Amino acid sequence: MECARYGHEIIALANLCPVDPDQDELDSFMYQTVGHQVLRAYSDCMGLPLVQRATSGKAKTQSLTYSQTDEDEVEHLHELLKEVKERYPDVQAVSSGAILSTYQRNRVENVCSRLNLTSLAYLWQRDQKELLKEMVDSEIHAILIKVAAFGLSPKKHLGKPISELYSEFCQLNSSCHLNICGEGGEYESMTLDCPLFSRKIIIDESRIITVSDDEFAPVAHLKITGFHTEPKHGHSVQQWISDSLYPTPPSPTPDEPHLALPIRMSNPYIRHRTESDLKISESGYFYIRGTSPLSNETFSIEDKVDEVMTYIWNRMAKSELHPSDLIMVCIYVRKMENFLRINQRYKTFFGIGPPARACVGIPMEEDVVFEMMGFKSPGNSSEISKNYLHVQSISKWSAACIGPYAQCHVVDDILYVAGQIGLIPAVMKLPSNLSQECQFILKNTDAIMKVMNSAMRNIFHCTVYVVNLKDVEFLRNFVRSEISGECLLKFVQVGELPRGARVEFQVESLLDDAMDKYGRVETETEDLTNDLIYKMETMVIGPKSIRIASIASRSNENVALSNVIVDDVHERIGKSLSGCWNQGLMCRSYYNIGSLDTKEFEQLEKWEIPITYVGLHGQGDQRI
Repeated sequence: MECARYGHEIIALANLCPVDPDQDELDSFMYQTVGHQVLRAYSDCMGLPLVQRATSGKAKTQSLTYSQTDEDEVEHLHELLKEVKERYPDVQAVSSGAILSTYQRNRVENVCSRLNLTSLAYLWQRDQKELLKEMVDSEIHAILIKVAAFGLSPKKHLGKPISELYSEFCQLNSSCHLNICGEGGEYESMTLDCPLFSRKIIIDESRIITVSDDEFAPVAHLKITGFHTEPKHGHSVQQWISDSLYPTPPSPTPDEPHLALPIRMSNPYIRHRTESDLKISESGYFYIRGTSPLSNETFSIEDKVDEVMTYIWNRMAKSELHPSDLIMVCIYVRKMENFLRINQRYKTFFGIGPPARACVGIPMEEDVVFEMMGFKSPGNSSEISKNYLHVQSISKWSAACIGPYAQCHVVDDILYVAGQIGLIPAVMKLPSNLSQECQFILKNTDAIMKVMNSAMRNIFHCTVYVVNLKDVEFLRNFVRSEISGECLLKFVQVGELPRGARVEFQVESLLDDAMDKYGRVETETEDLTNDLIYKMETMVIGPKSIRIASIASRSNENVALSNVIVDDVHERIGKSLSGCWNQGLMCRSYYNIGSLDTKEFEQLEKWEIPITYVGLHGQGDQRI
């Protein structure tokens, strides 16, 4: 029903059932099979073809993630959907009803990815109480056909409609934590009528099959042995769809004209490769500074991505690092129109659990630059936890990551969230104006953080990439009003953002459990030296981490560029690090093109930290 509301055309139905038609329950980790005998009536009720295949219902691998495994029940889904695609070539997406099960969602996404299908999961992460109430209010007539939980009785509950059981489910949720929508396997249901049916199903005969008569949590299901369908007079499915369509988001309004960012010659050190390009800290973090292809201009963009990614992979292998150790990648592209081609080749280098990612368009000479950060537990240590979230399904929850990047990674107590643009999750389109983009960035980021046990108030570092400098004041006020705690905030003007977005946020935060363990101390200083204004902001996260932002600006437009600017910045950062430069992991230098000369780049290269250079234009009086 949600698919129809969002304007999708339902083409076919697909179902996996037991090999033995008389068998009801397979106890599958993936599929409901109780009541499968009635499924053929769905084709009649919806006027759609039904494609069915048999499954053993056995999982060969039970890990949370999934990769192709022979004879696993997931491969039966692959064969089923492959057949659907062959019979109905117009099929582009698959809808599933996953609400909380990452195990099931990951497997559906795996199959969809292999078949070049989009996974739709509009119920994902919905509040179960609200969702079941919405189902009842939408006139879905569904009955319980299996019970397997404390508080549910076969004789009392089997065959009863969810509309009559809703209040009781809410009470059981309060008293014994029953999942209101049965997401813990507490019960299974079957829809006999809904607004998408032109006919309704009537059960004529059924009996209760007891699997376990456990005193506290009996397991039983309803075996339906007779049923028929009846027409629904006066009901028009097409009229219901027309009346229920969600409003189409308006197209983004054209942005105000702003200064075009011309392509300028870049820093030669972007292409300079040395052993110091990669640094590994004692704690296990590592950093690979921004690296661009060495291949010449006659090579395709795909060949250039291959060259630079192969170099990085080989460089990591020399240090016994693996792609799965990466947690965050920043991709700088010269022309955003090439990003689809870059992305298609980039994704071939990753498997399960890709790093989070931010992507921006920079007016540089290179086609693409990759900057990477990762973590590998030092030695045999297993004390530091590492986790990630990669949801590829389109849902109402947050923007999908359809491709080779995760929503976020967690290392120990720190959450690294991928760069977020203001996509409307259910349709993956941008809203009409900057304010709405910001609201959806906030919504999507908050949804990700809640799943990972963090919150907006825990953010301590936020980078805002903005296309138009005129938007900075609005964005500064917006961020400060939404992030209540101490946060190191910086703005960077870029040439382009994915999908034509006006703004992109990339944040780091502490997990909720770490808020009491690690205090946050933010300091800010400003001084005038050599006719340049130096502003320093430092964020210290207990003994865990330190973030420093240093900005050097001209005091007025008549001031000449200083030859000692790099030395001045180096001295100030060194003081913030208490002189411990060797403890620094990474440095990203945003510099105003034309503000630094060859001598100063040579000075930067002498720093004890690998530096990624990001040449910008139009940053006002800011130099570096």
